[in-house]
Amino acid sequence: MKLPFERECMYCGAFFVPNTSKQIYCQNICASRHYKERVKRRKLSELGFDASFPIKPIIPKELYTIYEASLLLGISKQALSRLIKKNQIKTVKSEGLTKITYVTVNQLLKSRNDEY
Repeated sequence: MKLPFERECMYCGAFFVPNTSKQIYCQNICASRHYKERVKRRKLSELGFDASFPIKPIIPKELYTIYEASLLLGISKQALSRLIKKNQIKTVKSEGLTKITYVTVNQLLKSRNDEY
């Protein structure tokens, strides 16, 4: 019997109508992917690595949020915000949010690789 309300999937964020009151994933694939992610995080934390970063891959797109760009560049959101305030990184306002273009992120990654 399906329940009369919708719930958000804990892994992908999609809304679904659960079959039971304990169902927290929309599909079995989400449950297995979330399990693999938890196992990977546990192994990383046992090895001494910081496992708090998101393991979900970031899809290439034209505009990145500050959070997504910071993950791609390997720096904190605060450090990226400081660079934006110093006008060292060009930004675009989109839908009321500050976003960074794909080209800018690639240039930053290339300049970072050239330094090393």
